[in-house]
Amino acid sequence: MNKIRVIELFAGYGSQHLALKRLKRDYPDFEYEVVAFCEIDDNAIKAYQALHGDHIPNLGDITKVNPSDVPDCDLMTWSFPCTDISSAGQQKGLAEGSNTRSSLCWDAIHIFEEKRPKYLLMENVSGLVSKRFINDFDNLQSTLSGLGYTNFFKIINSKDMGVPQNRKRLFMVSVLGDGANYSFPAPVPLEKDVTQLLEDSVDERYYLSAERVCDLISKVRDTDGHRLRNVLGWTRDRKGVVVDYHTVDVANCVTANKRDNTCNYGMERHFLNGDKDGNASTLTTSHDFAGNITTPKGGHKQMGVLEIKKFDTAELVRVRKLTEREYFRIMDVDEKDIDALLTSGVPNTQLAKLAGNSIVVNVLYHIFRTMFIDTGKKEGTQTSLF
Repeated sequence: MNKIRVIELFAGYGSQHLALKRLKRDYPDFEYEVVAFCEIDDNAIKAYQALHGDHIPNLGDITKVNPSDVPDCDLMTWSFPCTDISSAGQQKGLAEGSNTRSSLCWDAIHIFEEKRPKYLLMENVSGLVSKRFINDFDNLQSTLSGLGYTNFFKIINSKDMGVPQNRKRLFMVSVLGDGANYSFPAPVPLEKDVTQLLEDSVDERYYLSAERVCDLISKVRDTDGHRLRNVLGWTRDRKGVVVDYHTVDVANCVTANKRDNTCNYGMERHFLNGDKDGNASTLTTSHDFAGNITTPKGGHKQMGVLEIKKFDTAELVRVRKLTEREYFRIMDVDEKDIDALLTSGVPNTQLAKLAGNSIVVNVLYHIFRTMFIDTGKKEGTQTSLF
């Protein structure tokens, strides 16, 4: 197989590069080289270099890139910002010339016009194919078609690719030339749940104060919207994931939290705001409890860990944030790479943000495997892409 030359636009910490490394590990005959990446965020650049070295040229600000100066390559990835598409943002859109962050996709298009790599891989939020933005997405596809690309897109959920996170993202493979065909990978069995990704021993700084826990509890509302004070309830499935809430009296919460934590007759640990199958909710860039622990009718649901320690007459109810290591585990980053990220010098809050903005590695791994390795072992028929 010829060596595949790769450029990562909007690279983040290089999740595509991590997936290609994993592919090389599993298939030693697979050859690739990342010849450049494009990233402007200082923390992302620092994380990228911690993972992949500082020898790969950074093209920098994509709005200032001269396409003729970009190295030749076979694959470009372009996970452009979802800021103006996501339901969590202002939804200003991605129209060409709108100067939104999401409209940076058109700067990538200008590079494609000049370089014409054989294939492209795009990732973004599933809202890109919603009624509000489908015309913009169609315009992107039409422009790529005019450049000679055939486009194949699909919404893929990470939990269907063997990673316990309920994260739906839109992927589009674009192949240059007539008669191109591509099929996305078949689902991968889920063999673990999110509780298996939690750390056993966590620094105290991740825990909310007793007063903060009770403040969050007091904001839980019942199904009629009435505020309930000093109540916390949970319904947990056999995998230990908190999936729903009901009213339970925990009036002694503050008192219990002030007791010696070593005075413990057993501890239950549960993941906050997963689903009934043991998957985490979609990981976001938020690293703190900005609102309620949960609301019965939906709304903000911050992930974390709830611990219940048994005493003679009370329960010690503690809540903590996820650690940075847990964030990266939920994004399917390998442990040695997590070690590199945690020692990269990037602030912890920024590490969590980088994780929430990234792409689940195993999803990319299987997409790349169907592109380069298993071209005859997938749903439908597919011609070799390389």
